[in-house]
Amino acid sequence: MSENLPPLARLLGLVERHFLKALAAGAALALGAGFAIDMHAKAPPESFGGFYALAGFVSLSVVLIVARLLRALLGRQEDYYGRSAVNAEQYPADQLEVRDREP
Repeated sequence: MSENLPPLARLLGLVERHFLKALAAGAALALGAGFAIDMHAKAPPESFGGFYALAGFVSLSVVLIVARLLRALLGRQEDYYGRSAVNAEQYPADQLEVRDREP
């Protein structure tokens, strides 16, 4: 399948795969450092090794879940602003690639 892609698309796919591996390795190093380094905690939860790595992961997960819920609540149809526009035109149905929006 990658033979059919243009060279730039192949390069970006390669960079993306390596970026995700580097990101996962960095997260593993941060978690390991949390267990290896004495943090001199001021609050009891901070004394748990890997607390900051875990807190960052939970925070990001919450942001992603809230973003998905907001998209479902606030999302508009593709033609929301164009239904009553003066210059709105009808395209032939056989030439459109209509896709349903993800929930």
